[in-house]
Order: sequence, then structure tokens, then C-alpha cells
Amino acid sequence: MLYTKEELQLLLGMEGKTIEKVLYHQWVNNAGIEGTMHFIDYMEMRFSDQTKILLHRPDEQERITPLIHVDIAALNADVIKEFKGKIKYVTKDFSETLLWKDLIGNPITAVLLDEDEPGAYTTEALVLEAGEAKVLIGLSMGEGLEAGPFGIVDDE
Repeated sequence: MLYTKEELQLLLGMEGKTIEKVLYHQWVNNAGIEGTMHFIDYMEMRFSDQTKILLHRPDEQERITPLIHVDIAALNADVIKEFKGKIKYVTKDFSETLLWKDLIGNPITAVLLDEDEPGAYTTEALVLEAGEAKVLIGLSMGEGLEAGPFGIVDDE
């Protein structure tokens, strides 16, 4: 799948902005026999200019969708009601984690996307760069999103 022009504008619009906070909105299912299942459904970046962007993996789609607004509280209330409290959203602040701490407070110098062909970018992953710090955001092997360090592999 490829990003639309509007989605590209949202993603590339992060360049030059300073991340103040990173929140993971995790979908948590306590109804399973084999224990709790959870995944990152929305990843939210809040910027110093009071704007934000949320990255989301829509159900059963192999894509990361950028959004400017999602009412997590209303979404959580609906999910809790529908599944009688067995499923809910839990929001966690990941700003101070080792992964994100070098991006917090620094302007994003680049949003790196995989170019399928000139002007067409794939929706499975992106890299946020702030100087030497780089975070890869991609699709998890199961459901939802995942984030991890991005770097060059040295074959020596």
C-alpha cells in the first residue's frame, strides 16, 4: 500500500517540529484464557507547537495511518462498554524511555520513508530522525505497531 498525498503531508509535516511527549495507547484484552493480550494501537507524538500526530494500524491492514485526532477516551468508553470491561485502552507515556529520550526536546530533522517508485512511498514503516537519534516505527508481527532503534549495521 502507498501513502496518499494528504498522509504524506501529515508525515513530512513533522520535520522541524520538536517532540515533547510520546504516548502509546495500548489495546488490552483480559478475556483470553492464555493471559492478557496487548498491542500498541495508536502511537501519539505531541509537539512543542501544541500539535500532535497519531500513528495507527487499522484492523487487518498492512499499513501505518497518520491521523491528527482520535478521541481515545471516547474510544475506550465504547470498547469497555462493548466488551463489558474485558477489553480497554491503556495509555502509557514512553517519553523518558531509552528509545525516545534522545528525540524528546530536539527538532525532527527528517522523516524517512521507503520509496517504492518516484513519489510513491510504502506504508509499512517510517523512521523519525533528530540528529544522530533515529527511531523506526513499523508494523508488529501480530497486530498494532512497534518502535525500535534504527541504525546502520556494521559488517566488520
